[in-house]
Amino acid sequence: MSPRFIGLIAAASIAITAVGAAPARADEDDVARALAAILGVAVIAKVIKDRKDDREVTRREPRVLEPRPLPRRVDRTNRKLLPPRCFRAFDSRRGVYRGFGVRCLQRHFRHANRLPESCLIRVRGNRGPRLAYEARCMRNHGYRLARH
Repeated sequence: MSPRFIGLIAAASIAITAVGAAPARADEDDVARALAAILGVAVIAKVIKDRKDDREVTRREPRVLEPRPLPRRVDRTNRKLLPPRCFRAFDSRRGVYRGFGVRCLQRHFRHANRLPESCLIRVRGNRGPRLAYEARCMRNHGYRLARH
């Protein structure tokens, strides 16, 4: 029940009790006492109401639900998805290789330390020789390009 409703019931019961307790004769003193009791209850109710209104309204922030971790089988498939930002074409003495830069994968791929070393090739980059993972070899080992 709401506090207002309970306060209203309490005030009404006090007022009825004060009137009901009066003797059958209507003396001026009895009427004055009843009116004083009703007035007292009204003043107390008003003070309580004003006090409640003065309180700051505090609102709860909605609870942020944390996402549950993915099942292991989904995590295993994500280990084989390589970031598209690391895929590029490299020039070499034997032609153009498509592959993934080692430094880029180390920065943007969580499982870079598990990549097959047999796919590593040395290529010429803008700033000299670099290491890269050849795309065809990576595909043969089960790695795919992630599509975001």
